[in-house]
Amino acid sequence: GETQDIAAIDTLQYDDLISTSALKVIKQAQPGSGYILLLNLSRNTPIKDPAVRAAMAYAIDKQAHNQAVYGGLFEPAASPLMKVTFGYEPKTEELFKFDVDKAKQTLDDAGWKLNGDVREKDGQKLELYWPVQEREPDKSQATFCQGAWKAIGIDCKVDVMERGRLRQVIRTDNNYDVTTMWFSYADPDVLRTIFHSKNQDAFNRAKYNNPQVDAWLEQAYQTGDEATRKDLYSKIQLQVLNDLATIPLTDSITYNAKAAKLDGDVLDYLSSYVWLNSAQFK
Repeated sequence: GETQDIAAIDTLQYDDLISTSALKVIKQAQPGSGYILLLNLSRNTPIKDPAVRAAMAYAIDKQAHNQAVYGGLFEPAASPLMKVTFGYEPKTEELFKFDVDKAKQTLDDAGWKLNGDVREKDGQKLELYWPVQEREPDKSQATFCQGAWKAIGIDCKVDVMERGRLRQVIRTDNNYDVTTMWFSYADPDVLRTIFHSKNQDAFNRAKYNNPQVDAWLEQAYQTGDEATRKDLYSKIQLQVLNDLATIPLTDSITYNAKAAKLDGDVLDYLSSYVWLNSAQFK
């Protein structure tokens, strides 16, 4: 009884909270871009090989990832747009489905052969580098993917560090093959933030540069016609996935808890802020 509203509960608290009659849990999906991996296309490492990136995508069991990292409370992702976002393209759900055998075959066909536990090609080991911030869910995301890739012969080093050091490694040193991104955003224009070539020194950490996608992104944010925007964002989502600039992992869902007697509270469209202007106890 000491509090009447709790924002963003921990997934480990969920079962206890829903079993308590004096409390109510509010579940609401978020728009924007969920937890996605960005693969650094500017690096002269194995990440440069599209076959490696495709195998990485096939190797991740997103249902198992959701269970392991979020207790099954989030939603496996298929697109860099979360499902409730305007312009979400369901066709993305047919791309890069979990298939370990296909992941292995993709690497075999590209000449990456197992030598012990790690694959090699032309004397180069299939090794990747993933620096992550010392926090959750960053560490759990990375170690789950690390294990999935190890099973197909990819050795990904996960390097945990504090935020300031991570910023330098990514923004200044460009020393990473894999990193994560997440944006709560009301409009699909979030894709311009993440994938436009002009943002390579900011949030385009895949260093993605596709002039056609740039043109679509610019056209999409400059028009108010919904049908045109929807068509453009469909093309953009499918293109960045087929170019293997990103591997979507999870759509985030907000879980808040409150006293059951609290009424009139409102969770905003972004599922980020609770408005209590009209709140009252029943």
